Amino acid sequence: MIDFVMAAIAVLWIDFVREIRWCWEESERLPRMKTTSSIDLSSCVIHQKLQMLAICIERKKSLNRKKDTDDAHKEKTSNSMAPDKIRKGSAGVVPSMMLINTFQEMHAPYTQDAPLMTEDMHEERLHAAEAFGNAVGLSGQLERDILSSDMSAFKAANPDAAFEDFIRWHSPGDWVSEDKSDGNPTWPPKGRLSQRMSEHGNMWRKIWNDAPALPVSEQKSL
Repeated sequence: MIDFVMAAIAVLWIDFVREIRWCWEESERLPRMKTTSSIDLSSCVIHQKLQMLAICIERKKSLNRKKDTDDAHKEKTSNSMAPDKIRKGSAGVVPSMMLINTFQEMHAPYTQDAPLMTEDMHEERLHAAEAFGNAVGLSGQLERDILSSDMSAFKAANPDAAFEDFIRWHSPGDWVSEDKSDGNPTWPPKGRLSQRMSEHGNMWRKIWNDAPALPVSEQKSL
């Protein structure tokens, strides 16, 4: 009797996994599963896993749509722009902001959302930090990965952008503006980097120099 029950459970589980895999491969929504931007950590772990998968499916569909948009834009502009100047992954123009080195409007990029983690993933991360004795370092690596992803997306959306342009968009508190205009965009923007962003060996600038120009549709998921 026990063997029969175990066999029935195994068959049920195989069918369940097959259905879930089909939903992922075909980018179909999981039935009765919410796709909010966060995971309900008060639910059981398997529900958290399903919720994470449902969110990932929605993000996958969104990235595919963005990629199709980028490809269409690339084809449309290929005759008028050099290949390395094609704008990719733009979410739209940033109001009243222009790039430092060119008379061009600044574009905000689509960026990756923060990594999703279920309860057991949080615990694994905590145990890893305790084992290495470096919880701050682990957290810092994640922050660097997110920053590098944002920089890559910004470069793709603004091929002629400088490090100062990224700072003005991503961390405006680190840009000391000296522009006395009436709010209309001026060129070149008048101002300077904050002291911490101007220091020799600044980590943000190093990450910027190393970050490739890639829209989120072409980036490795965080």
